[in-house]
Amino acid sequence: MKKFFKVFLIILLVLVVAVGGLFGFLTVTEYKPADVEAMEIRSAGSDLSPVPSEGLSVLSWNIGYAGLGREQDFFMDGGTRSRPGSADLVRQYLAGIRESISEQEADLVLLQEVDTDSSRTYGIDETTALIRANGVHALNYSCPFVPIPWPPM
Repeated sequence: MKKFFKVFLIILLVLVVAVGGLFGFLTVTEYKPADVEAMEIRSAGSDLSPVPSEGLSVLSWNIGYAGLGREQDFFMDGGTRSRPGSADLVRQYLAGIRESISEQEADLVLLQEVDTDSSRTYGIDETTALIRANGVHALNYSCPFVPIPWPPM
């Protein structure tokens, strides 16, 4: 019985150290933006500046990292997957997103969940694929590992 208790305590200690190490790693590597961040303006070669007398139209869209199309079986919606089946599918979704943005003819486009070099989008730089005039990419979240919540929403 004494040996069982000792083995149990060692296993418990290993689990506590592992979980504590994971939380420590995630805390240390968490992205913490400065109060004011310098941004690089990227240009697609055209100037689509709005004319003040015509008003300003705004499009705000969470594109879901160009990975949440009809075919996706996303785990947070009760499915089993966390990314699309292929890089070609991401490119297909990006083409559709780009077309939808063009159809809106908005003066200002604000996009959320745009990946630049993520495993869930096969390393595709979505900012380059979606830029249409002068654009800025503002990073607000970055970490080397995102634990899957349990249970999903």
